[in-house]
Amino acid sequence: MSLTARLIAACSVLLCLQPLLAAIESSTSRALSSRQGEPVTAQASQVVVTTPREAVPIPGVVVVKLLPSTEKVIGYGPPRTASVFGLSSLDATLRRHNVQRIERAFPTKTAPPTRPVPDLSKIYKLYLLPDADADQLMDNLNRSPYVEYAERVYPAYTDVVPNDSLFNAQRHFERISAAGAWDVQTGADTIIVAIVDTGVDWDHVDLAANIWVNGDEIPGNGLDDDGNGYPDDIRGWDFVDVPPSWPPDIQPAPGEDGTVADNDPDDFDGHGTHVAGIAAAVTHNGIGVASIGWNTTIMPVRVGYQGGGEGGGYVLGL
Repeated sequence: MSLTARLIAACSVLLCLQPLLAAIESSTSRALSSRQGEPVTAQASQVVVTTPREAVPIPGVVVVKLLPSTEKVIGYGPPRTASVFGLSSLDATLRRHNVQRIERAFPTKTAPPTRPVPDLSKIYKLYLLPDADADQLMDNLNRSPYVEYAERVYPAYTDVVPNDSLFNAQRHFERISAAGAWDVQTGADTIIVAIVDTGVDWDHVDLAANIWVNGDEIPGNGLDDDGNGYPDDIRGWDFVDVPPSWPPDIQPAPGEDGTVADNDPDDFDGHGTHVAGIAAAVTHNGIGVASIGWNTTIMPVRVGYQGGGEGGGYVLGL
């Protein structure tokens, strides 16, 4: 996929984050240091990232819901506890997998509801011996003509809370109920968010592990290996190429890269690094800030620069 196509896809994700970025800009202004202040740099290999606890099913338990058609054979049974259903092929499956007992998941729901609400009367918990293969039982039950579904039971944990050192100062996460969302999804490295800004401090200790790497390029050979028009675009692109004929007050700041477009989308202003940290700083790694997308991939795209004039922060049109 070309860099342009990646940018179009990734920018659509970034637009979804825009309301959040506006709301929390002020609360994280000191979260990430930039090259304006005291830089903190590290290679990605120095960052140790941990993930929320893995969802592991409770051993020896499978939940099954029978189809309404089973009433014709077994009525509203079995009772509250039993060892068989009274359905020969289904009971044979239970015996093969050492099912010890059957219990109603909702003991008071012994008949179908008379109102248009979900029917809980046909949901049962199956208890197996500790060494029984619960996953195989689940798969076999899901192929049964008597079963609506069978599934494992997973523990419900309290909200996931990252261990980043500055997390408690990031009040915006509480405002948007982020912890509840993280219980469901914390991001994925397959999601690429383009930070189209003043660049990104791509070797920042709290960003480096999440920076996009173009696997279709061979680093340092000076060639456009992937044929997208951008040679050696390993981690994004710097589009800032200010002509010397422009007025002095909108020229790049002294020492700032800004006269030739190149493959180093580093950040001399700090704003793009800040935005990258909000969107996808490495999270739950014990240092720095947390982000919305813990291990979401950041593609740095530099279109703005600090500038030598008062205010700075100019943005170039692509």
